[in-house]
Amino acid sequence: MDMYARQCYLDNFLRGGYPYTFDDKVVHIFSRKHGDPERDYNYFSIAAEYYSQGDGNFRDVSQNRLNDVVFHPECGDFDIKMFFDLMQFDGYNPLFVKGTTFEVLPENVDKANDLIDSFIDGDSKIAKELIANKFTAGSLVNGIYNAGLTLKIDDNEMLNKLLPLCKQNVEASSDKWGY
Repeated sequence: MDMYARQCYLDNFLRGGYPYTFDDKVVHIFSRKHGDPERDYNYFSIAAEYYSQGDGNFRDVSQNRLNDVVFHPECGDFDIKMFFDLMQFDGYNPLFVKGTTFEVLPENVDKANDLIDSFIDGDSKIAKELIANKFTAGSLVNGIYNAGLTLKIDDNEMLNKLLPLCKQNVEASSDKWGY
């Protein structure tokens, strides 16, 4: 039974992604579509960034994140809420589930900018521009490092303090014609 549980966990991890939690937000890193990645119809891409998120099919993501309930209780009800938020009454649920993005809530913009100022050693203008629009955890960290900026704290700690000020968006798209 132990070997079965390990194999199921590995299989579901590879399809549903590893749930990485930042305080109250969950990001499923390394998620991908089901099946053999070398087949054209299973094409998927993973962002070339820290905390990389891939795309997956709605059915697979919903099915393969069942592990989170047992193995990652820190996820809470995130997966359940995501599943129900994406379900549609007409039966045309989204085909693709992409990575999640974040937006600083309007009432938290000043606080987020102050946090960025306190996190960055030097000019924080670029980092503030990165959080002015939708961003992923990875695009923010990559943007900071690619701009040659230095963080005063660990990037995990930065995200744990910044992301609670943000709205998390589950990005999904439908392909009704393909059905």
